Amino acid sequence: MRIPGQHRVKAPSREESFLLSSLSPYVRQSGNEWRKPWHLPSRKLLDYLLVLVNEGRGVFSVGRELDFEVGNGDIIWIPPDTPHEMRGTSAKMHCVHIHFDLVYAPARSHWDAYLPGGTKDLKPFRKMMHPKFPGSTIGSWSGKLQVKNYPAAGRLMVEICDVHGKYGNGAALRLSAMMIQLIDLLRRGTVSIGKDLAYSHKMLEALEQISRMADISYEDSIIAKSAGMSRSHFRKIFREFHGESPRDAHTRFRMKKACELLVYNDLNASECAVALGFSNVHNFSRAFKSHFGVSPREYRMKPSIPYGKL
Repeated sequence: MRIPGQHRVKAPSREESFLLSSLSPYVRQSGNEWRKPWHLPSRKLLDYLLVLVNEGRGVFSVGRELDFEVGNGDIIWIPPDTPHEMRGTSAKMHCVHIHFDLVYAPARSHWDAYLPGGTKDLKPFRKMMHPKFPGSTIGSWSGKLQVKNYPAAGRLMVEICDVHGKYGNGAALRLSAMMIQLIDLLRRGTVSIGKDLAYSHKMLEALEQISRMADISYEDSIIAKSAGMSRSHFRKIFREFHGESPRDAHTRFRMKKACELLVYNDLNASECAVALGFSNVHNFSRAFKSHFGVSPREYRMKPSIPYGKL
């Protein structure tokens, strides 16, 4: 029997249906910090660990994937009961990490402990071990993920750490929703075939080129031509890889440069407008307030960049 006003809708895929009914993430610990050269000896964990190397270099081992190099933008997924070792080798490394359960369970999830390097025998704590996650590609993830849209994933990881640091378990539902968004972003963005790998190189170059255009107006035909694509195809692939449009990425880099000029170079709004290639100070002030919610003058008086904006 049809419900009055009923319309046919497309059901989620089999995997999405499984994830909708199964995922209920719970964030236990998080961190967003700079580190000098460091080493964490081999250990195992009771929960999942997700690591983003935002800047710097190192050498990690996860499961059977031994001594692989990590660097800017790499995302590493470490499942429970999996031996792993981590080493930062550069003079400094910016790491973001999240300890979490994929599936919340009141009898298992409410603990907060640091498992030091060398912890490998987890038999006494088996009741606290997160069970194997079946029936999904997520269950097979281990080690460095080849993520094509890592900038969007990285920004979301930073935001999760910020919310967790401010509110802790008081934001458990919000954090759970954010983790589902992150996992879906990783799932949709994980590189699996050669075509994606070829695009990945072009899209990373395009993002780097856009970052160097922060002081001029953006024209995507220039970047698209460098990538050997039409403008429409370039915009489509760029959004798939980076989770934002090329123009939004340019605005983000431009506004970041504006913040640096306002705070560290002590320029006023008119001088910033000239330095960033705006036609006049009014257009610059309008763009800045639209992006941050405050005027350039208000920002200079109290610098505070909202997470997720940069």
